[in-house]
Amino acid sequence: MKTIKVFIASSEELKPERLELTYMIQHLNRILKPKDVEIEPVKWEYLDASMGPLHKQEEYNQELKKCELCLVLFWTRFGDYTKSELDTAYSELCAGRNPQKLYVYFKKAEEISPELKAFKENFATTYGHVPCQFDTVDDLILSFLLQLENYLDLAPEIQPQVRDSQVEIDGHPFVELKNIPFAGNNPEYLQLLKQIEATQARVLKYPDDLDFRQELHDLQEQRKAMESSLLDMAKHITRLSSTIPSAHLTEAMRLFEAGDNKGASIILNLDETLRDAEETATRLNAIAEILEETQKAIESNIEEYRLQIKTLQSNKPKGWIDDVIAVYDKAITIARGRITPEKFAELLRNYTEFLQENRLKQE
Repeated sequence: MKTIKVFIASSEELKPERLELTYMIQHLNRILKPKDVEIEPVKWEYLDASMGPLHKQEEYNQELKKCELCLVLFWTRFGDYTKSELDTAYSELCAGRNPQKLYVYFKKAEEISPELKAFKENFATTYGHVPCQFDTVDDLILSFLLQLENYLDLAPEIQPQVRDSQVEIDGHPFVELKNIPFAGNNPEYLQLLKQIEATQARVLKYPDDLDFRQELHDLQEQRKAMESSLLDMAKHITRLSSTIPSAHLTEAMRLFEAGDNKGASIILNLDETLRDAEETATRLNAIAEILEETQKAIESNIEEYRLQIKTLQSNKPKGWIDDVIAVYDKAITIARGRITPEKFAELLRNYTEFLQENRLKQE
C-alpha cells in the first residue's frame, strides 16, 4: 500500500475548507485503497497539542517535512504560522526533500489584509509559480483532484471524468460542475442547461413527440461534449500551473476560470502562440550560445590543469605526486557534468593510469 501524506495548512478562517478537504480525501480513499494507494491528510487539528521541548510550530513544521504533498490556503489574512509552513515547505521542496509538491490556493475575497495583498501580488515572482484561485469548496476540491491526478499519473478508470454535469471518479460523484466558476459562470453552458431543462419539460408534457425527444437527445450530447471539453481544458491549465506562463496565457487562464471560454479562445490564437514560441526559441538559442561558450571556457580550464600536471610530472618537485592528485581532483570536480562525456571519460582514464603508474612510488 502506497501512502501519500498531505499536509493542509491554513489559518482558522479556512477551517471549514480544511474539513471538507479531509472528508473528500476519506471518500477518495474508498476508491484508491483497492488500487493500493491511500491519501493521509495531516492538519494541525490532528497533531498533538501537548507541551514539549520544541515550539509547537516547529513540531508542525517537522510533521510537514514527512509529507509528500503540501496544500497552503489563504483567504483574507496573512497568518504568520501559515507563512512559516509555506516557507518550510518551499525550502524543503527546493532542497529536493519532502514535500515533493507544494500547492498554494487563494480563496477569492473582496477585501484582504495589506500584508496578504502584497504577498499575493509578488507570489509568482518570488516562487516562480502561479497560485491557484478558488471560489467555493467544490472549486477547491476539483482543483486538488486535478493536481492529484497530475501528480499520481492515475490510471484512466480512476481519473476525474464528467458525467451528467458531475465530476466523478470511478463512478463516484465529487462535485457539481455548475459549482465550478469555469462552468457556472460560462453563459453558453448555462444557456445550454436552460434549453435542456425546457426541452425536458416539453418531453414530459408531450412524451410521444419524437421531434422533442430528438431535440433533447441532441442537446444532451451537446452538453456532454461541452462538459468534457471544459474539464479537459481545466486539466491542461492544471498542468500549466507548475510553470511560469506567458502574459497572454495567464490572461487566457484567468478568463477561462472566470467562465469566459470565448474570451480565452480569442487570446489563445495561433499567431500569439507562434509569436511566443518564436521568442522562446530565440531565447533558447541565445542560452545555447552562452552554454557553448561556457563549455569551451571550461574545456580550456581543464587543458590548463592538464598543462599544470605535465609541468609537475616534468619537474618532479618534492611531493609532486600528491600535487598532481590534487590537481586531478580539482579538474574532475570542475569538469563533471560540464564537458562532453567523451572528454570527461578521457580525463578519468588519464587519472586512473597516473594512479596505477605511481602507486608503487607512493608506497
